[in-house]
Amino acid sequence: MARLPKHFVDVWLLYLSDDEKGMWVAHSLNTDQVGMGKCALDAYIALYRAMQSLLEAASKDARINLFSRAPDEVRQRAKYARPLPKEIVEIAQMRLRGQRPRQRVGEPYGGRCKNLSTQVELAAP
Repeated sequence: MARLPKHFVDVWLLYLSDDEKGMWVAHSLNTDQVGMGKCALDAYIALYRAMQSLLEAASKDARINLFSRAPDEVRQRAKYARPLPKEIVEIAQMRLRGQRPRQRVGEPYGGRCKNLSTQVELAAP
């Protein structure tokens, strides 16, 4: 089995897609994996699930390269990103656990900001 860190800390950039109108992209800067959704929250959840699958696969197969830098243009974009609102992360974590949040949050979970960034900690399986 591949040796993975117990906790993998990554930086994600969430931004409006240049190619898919109205879609948000969540992009891992350290693995170059992406998730997409109709709002920043949905994109975050999609990437989180993809990363969990990647970590699980990498823990079983040493040939899987977990680390791959995101393209320079994405990294450049991250320099000007605002922090992802904590409420998005909290609601995403609740949804990932199968819970529904009680509070309502204004759509589209990103507002007018075009670039958001966050640090994410994932546990290896």
